[in-house]
Amino acid sequence: ESYSVMKALSVILNILGVGMIGLYDIQDIVHENSFVGDLFSLLAALGYGFYTTFLKVKLEDDRKIDMLLFFGFVGLFNLMVL
Repeated sequence: ESYSVMKALSVILNILGVGMIGLYDIQDIVHENSFVGDLFSLLAALGYGFYTTFLKVKLEDDRKIDMLLFFGFVGLFNLMVL
């Protein structure tokens, strides 16, 4: 995949959006644990980004694998672990 200005702007806007929500939650004294939830959601998004990038690097040709079956096994594994 090639990089473009639009993709870079999208990433920057997403980071700014998460930062704005995090700053709003810091100022909200009533819900002290909501900032921790924001951090967990950010970590989950980063993990998903690394995971999909890793899959794209390791699978040169994704037509060789049945993605529905693959992600089904990923879900089953997560269900057993969690």
